[in-house]
Amino acid sequence: MMLRIYFILIFIVTAPSLFGQKHRTSHSSDIEFASKLYRNAFFNSLNTIDSYNINSPVHLIGISKSGKMLLTRGEDFDGHFSYCQILPKRIRINDTIQPIIKGFVFGFGYGRDLFRGSKSIDMIASIGFNTGRIKLSDKESINQVNPYFAPKISLQPRLNFNKIIISFRVEYEYDISRSNWLNRSNQSTQYRDVNNFNQTSLICFASIGYSLAQKPPWAKYQQSSEILCSFH
Repeated sequence: MMLRIYFILIFIVTAPSLFGQKHRTSHSSDIEFASKLYRNAFFNSLNTIDSYNINSPVHLIGISKSGKMLLTRGEDFDGHFSYCQILPKRIRINDTIQPIIKGFVFGFGYGRDLFRGSKSIDMIASIGFNTGRIKLSDKESINQVNPYFAPKISLQPRLNFNKIIISFRVEYEYDISRSNWLNRSNQSTQYRDVNNFNQTSLICFASIGYSLAQKPPWAKYQQSSEILCSFH
């Protein structure tokens, strides 16, 4: 588990550098907080689109890269990479089981900035996917996971205050994976017949980040080439 998280974090941190930037970077490294509003309340334990309580799960905290990134030397895109952990929270199932719900979400979005002419405001519309899992665990009663994969659409306004970036992102993800729970029980716990859970949801993010403007690795070679050409 920790090895997978390590590689995901390394990917998020290095991805924009691997893709490069056309002129100067306009992506940011962000810390983000989010709330998930499910379509299914799951024993009335989770927030839904129709009913929200700040004290109810699921809330997430994590890191992301967002903004303008380059696929090739001449083709860029606006989007994000993100990795979030679900903040552990105890819930109640059937009035008899009180497991802790936790897990993670990895997300990717590919799109375009609708306000490309503005230097202070971005409005990134994108499509992409989220994947991850939620886990119900209690030492004595239950240990089950529900992995998922969900295509998504998202809209992200970003406000640029010099190098400080404040952004908000709203995503709607549609879970297309199997909704059954997978048993991870051992001898100390027993399998529980928990209702299937489809993780289709609306996710609302708020983040603050820092933008490091830098030239791409090939910029100095391109500049040298332009100087040489000027002598001919």
